[in-house]
Amino acid sequence: MSGALKLGDKATVSYFQEISFPDSTFDVVVVSEVLEHLTSEVMRQGLCDIRRVLKPNGRMIGTVPSREDPKDQTVICPCCGKRFHRWRHEQSFGAMTMRDLLSKGFEGITVIERTILPWRVLNWKGKLLAAAKWLLWRLGSHGSNENVFFEAAKPGADRNVM
Repeated sequence: MSGALKLGDKATVSYFQEISFPDSTFDVVVVSEVLEHLTSEVMRQGLCDIRRVLKPNGRMIGTVPSREDPKDQTVICPCCGKRFHRWRHEQSFGAMTMRDLLSKGFEGITVIERTILPWRVLNWKGKLLAAAKWLLWRLGSHGSNENVFFEAAKPGADRNVM
């Protein structure tokens, strides 16, 4: 992954449940489209580990799907009959729930809820529909396929939260 950005050894990838880096290693940790796949316990432990590996005042940035109703994407395994979320999402977030979650250990929190529109890959019809969706979003009408973007900082060396 870091090769695509030509970051070399300046970037690395880790499994969320096994963040085995030394304390205060990173300036920035990116957590994009991950948290919704984790149980509450695994997520809390992982966020503590991210805070641990961030340098003082280091930033965590990321995204999660916004206000997703897990029941809308429930599927049934044809072999065993078990019900589960199509993409194995364990939980859902809104702007307030994300802010509350991050306030337990981070500061300088920014949370923005918005739609992601892939303009470059859309044809004219897709761009027209996306423009209408964007306009409705700007007018306060929220729908599907929105995301919560978040950024939060580890407290500086002189301050300890958690």
